[in-house]
Amino acid sequence: MVNEASLEAGLDQGSEGVRAVIGERLSRLSAAALALAQAGAVLGQGLEFRRLRAVADLGEDTALQGYEELLRAGLLREVEGRRDAFLSHDRVRETLRDALSGPGACCFTSARWMP
Repeated sequence: MVNEASLEAGLDQGSEGVRAVIGERLSRLSAAALALAQAGAVLGQGLEFRRLRAVADLGEDTALQGYEELLRAGLLREVEGRRDAFLSHDRVRETLRDALSGPGACCFTSARWMP
């Protein structure tokens, strides 16, 4: 789960402190979980597993492991009774999107418009 003390310390330092705390959390993720989180940042809210997996270009088993890792880390939340999930906070999404650059960014961005 998200370490509340670290997050509060980051808030005391302003937006750069929050970004640092989020960046530190993201740096601990596996490659699969990070790819799913980046895909989620581009796709926005209401994230369906099949779309996340397609945009992240991961096999089903690998994507499922990454998805579960994001849930355990508190970076992704599911809503009971719905088939989609949400990144835990707008700042998480912003930090992930801001970190995307170069050729990979255009691939993720164009995926946002996938049916």
